[in-house]
Amino acid sequence: MAWTFTNEKFFKWNTLSNGKLRLSYGQNGNRSLENPYIALADLALGTGTQGYLNAMGDYVQFYYLRISRMANKNLQWEKTASFNIGLDLGFLNNRITTTLDYFQMSTTDMIMNQSLPNFSGFSSITSNLGEVQNNGVEISINSRNIVRPGFSWNTTFGFSYYKNKIKHLYYQYQDVLDANGNIIASKEVDDVDNKWFIGQPISAIWDYKVRGIWQVHEIEEAKKYGSVPAILK
Repeated sequence: MAWTFTNEKFFKWNTLSNGKLRLSYGQNGNRSLENPYIALADLALGTGTQGYLNAMGDYVQFYYLRISRMANKNLQWEKTASFNIGLDLGFLNNRITTTLDYFQMSTTDMIMNQSLPNFSGFSSITSNLGEVQNNGVEISINSRNIVRPGFSWNTTFGFSYYKNKIKHLYYQYQDVLDANGNIIASKEVDDVDNKWFIGQPISAIWDYKVRGIWQVHEIEEAKKYGSVPAILK
């Protein structure tokens, strides 16, 4: 939906040659799968060989198949709802034009590769992440500085800012306790193994905080922090 307000009779400012306000909203689905059968388990040739002794005492060798991918029958398509508002401006008979856009996209059931513990027998499984929100701002300014037969000079300036954060993961909640052990609230559980945290970007960097390395001559200083100097051998 768009409204060119400079075409309205009440608009009298001639310096602004074009003004358009844009608004859009839409939803779409996206499976984003290179392999359309990723939700199903499959078989692969096992590493190495197996064998047995027959009745004659001979060793008979054979190859075997193993399940190489864990199935996920609940895997769904991604669903994205997108909202965008924009403003187009043209000044001095469109010698200077400006475009401003703000967008917000909420993606639910985002298809991700979720790590699994080693004892499961699989390194990962393709699953859906609860909800991820993306938003950003884009600004573009264009100018026609010189327009002559056989020669023109145009300049373009652009600025953009994007961010995303996880709104929901698996909709599993835990109690929040006060100092006396009373339940005061609840919060959704983070996925520490995959380094996914509610309210943080998908690519958030999470690791140990390091104070530094204490040198041998800093033994007394290190003791104040319950640390000892690192000794390399």
